[in-house]
Amino acid sequence: FIALSYCWGLLSSTQPFLKLTTSLASDWIGNQTPLAIKDLPATYQDLITVARKLGVRYAWIDALCIIQDSPSDWTTESSKLHAIYSQAYCTIAPLLNRSVHESFLTSQLPTNSPAKIPFYTPSSPSDNNDDETSTYTLTYRTTVRPNVLNLAHHTDHASQLPPWSTRGWTFAEELLSTRILYFSPSSPTCSMPSITYTCAAHTLSSNCPSIDVAPHRLVFRLLAGGKMDLRREWRKLVRRYSWRHLTYARDKFPALGGLARAVNEVLRDEYVAGLWKGDLVRGLLWWVLEPRKCLGEEGWRAPSWSWAGVEGRIGYRS
Repeated sequence: FIALSYCWGLLSSTQPFLKLTTSLASDWIGNQTPLAIKDLPATYQDLITVARKLGVRYAWIDALCIIQDSPSDWTTESSKLHAIYSQAYCTIAPLLNRSVHESFLTSQLPTNSPAKIPFYTPSSPSDNNDDETSTYTLTYRTTVRPNVLNLAHHTDHASQLPPWSTRGWTFAEELLSTRILYFSPSSPTCSMPSITYTCAAHTLSSNCPSIDVAPHRLVFRLLAGGKMDLRREWRKLVRRYSWRHLTYARDKFPALGGLARAVNEVLRDEYVAGLWKGDLVRGLLWWVLEPRKCLGEEGWRAPSWSWAGVEGRIGYRS
């Protein structure tokens, strides 16, 4: 099977998308109601197209494989995410998609349609001429960053990151995947996407031959690093994760839970509110770089000594 790592986008009543619910699960399984591909959001339709081209029969999509209105099913299935992404044949990552309604197999960039803004220049009191009226034309910038994938792994360029690289859930999904196909537009005038493939041994791209993203993925470090190195790597991962955004603050631990389970298969340590008991002293040396907001409205999430108790970017004292 192939797995999808993507942005849901803002949930809207005017533009809903299909999600698995308890009633839908009953219809699909009990009544064997067929699911029409044309009724799926554009991102899902593109995923099915890619799966067929790759000769893969099954696809895993969280919104359709986890019963969204069942807390028990959500808890059970979300705990398996580390196994799902690490064992998938390939993970598909649409870098620039902001919502599930956008296609990643066609160009996502706006067309170059200029906007004309009228303005006038008042004449001076000593000038006998009337006020001058004219227009100013704004055109869409058509430059596409060739290193958009490189930027996805450098938090110094946070304002330039593609949407996919700003989300909390996609952080772990990428780090756990053994193979990833990244999709992004190649140019504003070309309908074909730029595709980058990366695995443990190779990184191949249609227009970015110099990128190297494989070392960023945890699954390869787990095969090579010792326990102390892995604890140090965990602190680096937490720092990078703190830059990411979550729609719901309560997802802070669940979105990182897959990584914690994968790491603990090697460490065999006790996971304590985002820290490791065997590295507790170093793990407590975090500090807030840029607080975003107070969690008072959403209630308690973690102890005050845990980095997960704050909402914002953190760093570690050396």
